[in-house]
Amino acid sequence: GKPINREAAMKLREQGKATHVKGLNYDIFLDGNRWPTVGQGAAQMANDGKDFAKNNSKFVIKYDLAAGGDRCFLKATEDIKAGEEIFVSYGRGFWQNLTGKNNMAPDP
Repeated sequence: GKPINREAAMKLREQGKATHVKGLNYDIFLDGNRWPTVGQGAAQMANDGKDFAKNNSKFVIKYDLAAGGDRCFLKATEDIKAGEEIFVSYGRGFWQNLTGKNNMAPDP
């Protein structure tokens, strides 16, 4: 997805379109892809196992000197066999968005 600022993230939230927004830090958010996009990596297909499966990966945010900013990656937290689904916590911001709470703080 594309990096966006806090103002843009809040606007997406108000419009009910923040379903794939991930806070990288307080001011920068990632507006993730809503549909599979060639060249964007398999992380866009990961689901949250909340309430039905154990998450087997986590988001990792690293500064990319070449890109001049933070990038978001998925890192396996256990062995994942070929064909197994990848689960990652979407974070409290995602679930608060579904309940109408307005907290776009990055996850700890």
